[in-house]
Amino acid sequence: NIIAIASGVQDGLGLGDNCKAALITRGLAEIQRFGVAFGARADTFYGLSGVGDLIVTCTSSHSRNYNAGLKLAAGMTKEQITGEIVYPMAKKYGISMPITEEIYRLMHGQHTAVEALECLMTRAKKSEDGIDMQ
Repeated sequence: NIIAIASGVQDGLGLGDNCKAALITRGLAEIQRFGVAFGARADTFYGLSGVGDLIVTCTSSHSRNYNAGLKLAAGMTKEQITGEIVYPMAKKYGISMPITEEIYRLMHGQHTAVEALECLMTRAKKSEDGIDMQ
C-alpha cells in the first residue's frame, strides 16, 4: 500500500498526527479514485476492507509497508529495505530463497558479489520445486 509507505515516511520525518490524518484522508480518496476507475463501487472503500485496512496499514508497527516508509525516511535504499523485509520473513517461515539470502548477505557486507555468485552456483542441484536431484 503506497499510502502506508508514505505514512511511514512522514512518521520517520516526525511530521505528527495531523499530517498523518491528512495523508490517510487524502490517500483514501486517491485509492477510491483508482478503484472506481477499474470498476469498483465507491462505497466499498468506506468499510473495513477499505478505510479499516488503510488505518491499520498506515499506523501499525506490524505493517511491512509502514516500516518500509520509516526506513526510506532514515535513508535506506529500496534494495536495502527489500532485503530487510523479505529475507527475515523467508527465514522465519522456512522458505528456501537462496538468491534473496545471497543478496541480503551482499547488501550487508557478509559476502562480496563473487562470493554470493559462488555460493549460488555451487549449491546442490535441485529441481525447481525444491526437491533434491540425484
